[in-house]
Amino acid sequence: LAIHVYPNPAKDRITVRFSEATSAEGFRMRDLSGRTVQVSSTLVAPGHISFDISQLPQGIYLLDAQGEKQHKILINR
Repeated sequence: LAIHVYPNPAKDRITVRFSEATSAEGFRMRDLSGRTVQVSSTLVAPGHISFDISQLPQGIYLLDAQGEKQHKILINR
């Protein structure tokens, strides 16, 4: 199962492309201390979910997906 996160670095929104075998509910974003951060997400198409990161401070975050490796995301404004 491949997951692609773009753009990275990001400013206000990221899109995650994933195989349809992965559940859209299986994603969570954490800061580097391990705390889950709340971001709203929208399923924009089958296999594509968009996260609104406009309220998060600039920094590095980790996107976890069920059964997948973590993806580092840089928010740079």
